[in-house]
Amino acid sequence: MPSNPPPLPTFTIVSPHCFAIGRVTTMGHEKMPSNTQNRLQKLRSQGHVDPSIRVEPLRTVEASRDGKSAMESVPIKACLPWNAYEVIYALHLGDNGPVVVAERRGISFDVVDIGCFEALSDDQIRMLKAIQHPNFVTVHEIYRAETKCYVAYEHMPRSLEEVAGNPYLSSDRLAAIVGQIVVALAYLEGKGLQHGHLASSRILLHPSGTVKLGNQEDCTPNTSTKDIRDVGLVMMELMEGDDVKDGTTIGLDHPERWTDSAIEFLSATTSASSVSELLEHPFLRSWHKAKLKGLASFVMAWTRPDYEYLGWQNKL
Repeated sequence: MPSNPPPLPTFTIVSPHCFAIGRVTTMGHEKMPSNTQNRLQKLRSQGHVDPSIRVEPLRTVEASRDGKSAMESVPIKACLPWNAYEVIYALHLGDNGPVVVAERRGISFDVVDIGCFEALSDDQIRMLKAIQHPNFVTVHEIYRAETKCYVAYEHMPRSLEEVAGNPYLSSDRLAAIVGQIVVALAYLEGKGLQHGHLASSRILLHPSGTVKLGNQEDCTPNTSTKDIRDVGLVMMELMEGDDVKDGTTIGLDHPERWTDSAIEFLSATTSASSVSELLEHPFLRSWHKAKLKGLASFVMAWTRPDYEYLGWQNKL
């Protein structure tokens, strides 16, 4: 099991109007020299704000005007998002395309992830607007420009790909992760839908311990048990710390780390015929997302070169 995470790439945003990524460099685990003056010179070449920028009303205000709740209202705007958001940095979450992390202009200063699409079909937009659940990434706005579409999502700083093999991941923390995934899939199943593209890189982790599924624009009518099988693959990747490909046989090289209930649930993902069946499994009878706060904090620190894991002392 790896004791250190893979190095993270850094990106250069060529322009806030496109997500082209410049030369990719690798930080590794060496401390970077501090040069505040040079870093500050990279911020803005202009010292003023474009007077054409207009602060847009908050989503809650727009929804209230229409007599809807903010969760029910996903506005579609025929413009670029940069009037409403100020770019901060670019980020890759697993094998997803890059997103731009940006801060909302105005009084809320909400931080969001903005994804760029070559195009979004009417069905994809319908999915983005229709799928509203606490365990799915919230969609704030959809922007349709002349050549591209942009979607502003709530900011989720890490994916489960960065949790795989973490030494602080225990059976009860695993249950808190898997429980939230299965609850989200049960919501889809109730709508007659399936995710179809479940992977650790498309499942996101918030510092509060909340786990959320992304890529809901690609959900399709439920025609198979693929989501159930994919839960097993994601779970095995988290438990073993290895990249697991579709079609891999479910099994563990180190079962001694996990409770019997966790192993039995993993096995159940190969035979269950519905997500509801998984929800009834004893492994998911008692879990708390707050149990993931410490794990999420460690995942954030795991990318630093100067951390030291001390959790092994808890077993003394």
